[in-house]
Amino acid sequence: MHLVPGYVPRFKCPACGRTFTDYPAFALPHKRYTIPSILDRARRFFQGCGVAYRQAVWVGRQRIVYAPHDGQEDLRQLSHTTLWRWVGWLGGTAGLLAAVSKLIRDKDPTADLFRRLYPIDPRRYRSEQRRQVLQNAARLLDAAEWFERLFGVRFFPDFGTGAGFT
Repeated sequence: MHLVPGYVPRFKCPACGRTFTDYPAFALPHKRYTIPSILDRARRFFQGCGVAYRQAVWVGRQRIVYAPHDGQEDLRQLSHTTLWRWVGWLGGTAGLLAAVSKLIRDKDPTADLFRRLYPIDPRRYRSEQRRQVLQNAARLLDAAEWFERLFGVRFFPDFGTGAGFT
């Protein structure tokens, strides 16, 4: 494994004073982790039957930790609350889910994505609102896979950020 510094170019418009940021293809605005990391961990959470947030931040018998920097061991670990926020962030995008669903339905009317059930284990939520968020997140992850298969482009960040998903 090699650490490579990544720079995010920012431009300031002299006319209006707004700042524009050009993110690389693997990054999302306002997120510390890369797109593949977030989606992979969220998918594992939903695929694991009965896996709790605290269990989902482990790989086998080891916690996910930050990579060593400058030869120094980093004691920070991926927190279960980070995963909780990622899933909440994914599930809080009803507008994006509606937009991608419409595109998929228009491109392939035979897609069974809209007839699928997304049951959520009752141990994973305490309120009806959180259950809805978890279902939306599971639907969005599934829709993202359909989108990539049908259109041949990545859902994140290509469609997601273009549709106002940040």
